[in-house]
Amino acid sequence: MKKTIAVLVASLTLGACATMESKPKDFDTLVKEAEAAINKAGKVGYEWRDSRKILKAAKKAHAAGQEAKAMKLATKALHQGQLAYQQYLDNRDAKPWQY
Repeated sequence: MKKTIAVLVASLTLGACATMESKPKDFDTLVKEAEAAINKAGKVGYEWRDSRKILKAAKKAHAAGQEAKAMKLATKALHQGQLAYQQYLDNRDAKPWQY
């Protein structure tokens, strides 16, 4: 029984690792994806206020050689763009409701 559980846990762990990205994205790719996500949200009127400011700060940090900070900010901008579009999808069919 213990061997079966150990094999099951090992196979699930290895399966989860196989689906993870083996190589992190480079900064330029991340910026392009973030810009595309923000633009997509903007086209439907759901662009969040600070997304472009965060992306601008990421570019500034990258130019200053602060790679870790730049990657963190660019990732945050990407997530904000994706979440803004998801917010649009969640709210597009919303109707008023009565109490």
